[in-house]
Amino acid sequence: MKRNILISLLFVSIVFNISFVSIYVYKTINFRRNGFNPPPPPFERQKMRPERDPHFKEYKLKNMELRKDFFEVLSQEPVKTEELKAITEKLLRSQAEMESLLVNHFIQLRGEMDRDEADKFFKKLCHRSDESCARIKNKQNESWRKK
Repeated sequence: MKRNILISLLFVSIVFNISFVSIYVYKTINFRRNGFNPPPPPFERQKMRPERDPHFKEYKLKNMELRKDFFEVLSQEPVKTEELKAITEKLLRSQAEMESLLVNHFIQLRGEMDRDEADKFFKKLCHRSDESCARIKNKQNESWRKK
């Protein structure tokens, strides 16, 4: 009697173990197939976020406010071209300053890295840029095919 109970408990345990392992394998395969990758380690994530710099946040906020002003002026019925040109100039200047800050951030970051870290980090950025360009080109090709 005890042997039968022990064998049935062992069988139930094996079934549960197999089910948990199969769920884990299924979720892992499904997770990776959909293009979701686990987040990078915290140190690498911190390098990718220049917005932690308060100056960058200021430029970003200024940029958003200028865009809002631009669209508000566009929505007015008598279009004020002089005001639009002034806001456009401010917006372009703000974007250029923000881009300059970002470039300087990456240059400073490169100075803090060794050769292998830099190669890995910046190759990853190149790969992401290539993927973004390919995605945009695919969308453009699809829109041309539909026409």
